[in-house]
Amino acid sequence: MRKALDVGCNRRRSTWAFAAALGVVILGLPSHAGSAPPRRYCNGFRATLVGTARADRLPGTAGDDVIVAGGGDDVVRGLGGDDRLCGNGGDDELYGGGWADMLDGGAGDDLFAGGDAFDEAHFASASGPIEADLAAGTASGNGDDRMKNMEAIYGSPHDDVIRGGTLSIEVLWGDAGSDTVSGGPGATIVWGREGDDAISGNDGGDLLLGGLGDDTLDGGEDADLAGFMLSEGPVEASVVSQSATGEGTDSFTAVEGLFGSSYADDLTGDDAANVLIGNHGDDTIRAAAGDDEIRAGMGNDVVDAGPGDDRVEGSLDDDDIDAGLGSDYVHGGLGTDHCANAETTEGCESGGVQPSASAFVHSTIFGSLRPGKTASKMRSSRRSSKPSGTSAPSGMLSPIV
Repeated sequence: MRKALDVGCNRRRSTWAFAAALGVVILGLPSHAGSAPPRRYCNGFRATLVGTARADRLPGTAGDDVIVAGGGDDVVRGLGGDDRLCGNGGDDELYGGGWADMLDGGAGDDLFAGGDAFDEAHFASASGPIEADLAAGTASGNGDDRMKNMEAIYGSPHDDVIRGGTLSIEVLWGDAGSDTVSGGPGATIVWGREGDDAISGNDGGDLLLGGLGDDTLDGGEDADLAGFMLSEGPVEASVVSQSATGEGTDSFTAVEGLFGSSYADDLTGDDAANVLIGNHGDDTIRAAAGDDEIRAGMGNDVVDAGPGDDRVEGSLDDDDIDAGLGSDYVHGGLGTDHCANAETTEGCESGGVQPSASAFVHSTIFGSLRPGKTASKMRSSRRSSKPSGTSAPSGMLSPIV
């Protein structure tokens, strides 16, 4: 049974910020075809320095280097810049520098040693499935590799097993194949990519992307999002049914929020506190009860926030937003936006506040009882002014106005 949610506003906003920030990161990640790179290329990038068949020492520069080692037992150092370092045959040692580096050891028993920034261990050139564990610092399948100070793993085109570590933020990418990918205790982006993948976030607020294929997503503890930012078409996803279609037929467990695609998505929340992000496209977003965080994103979106104290943000286009009951904040954005039933609005060209049921009853019944005018005087005044021969229907109360 899916765990119950009681997520505070600060935690939900942290999850939203994490998802948005890392969503930008993952959209900028390199894409590769899933086969070994040509001799003078490192994961699709042309080499700036190429080794020999001997045991070479290949130092980088202060800039962005692409270094491809030869067939010997090589030592490759990235130094400054965002470097791409590829071994080849041999037992190589790859050292990142002070910036964000990508390391691919190739065949052999290699050392992946990251630096001070966000560094990635790649296995695109593996000829078979790999098993990699960030916590243990080991990887097998393309040799017996060791990893130090690495924050991300990108798998092979085969059926990989990838496990996260203990860092606060990590990225785990299954690539092609039917992969099993599981995060660690921190906030993790887990992407199955292609194939029928089984991905899990475990502890921490995670962003889970199944990718193409029929995937299973398990959020684990804390507030987790199912993401579809890289989908090639619209998706229909529901926290209620814990399922999604569009990239395949996906099933969820313990997923509390949704991050849509660049197309016209249909996203549905449940009665708990959800984070629902439309991304691009003309989306339809429906929340339910719960204090929800909704970002419609680009496109002409339709949002029904439902009951609860919700926060809704539009974007540059023309949105139709119904905040529902509760104490809600709506920011329409720069388009021509209609914002209904919100107590606080910004950037809305039309709409208004619908009083709650209790407020409506209170104002209707008691709104005329002003100082100096008692109820008995009002009733007397109404009796004297009411036309003769009229009375309230039996069984109904006369309205007090």
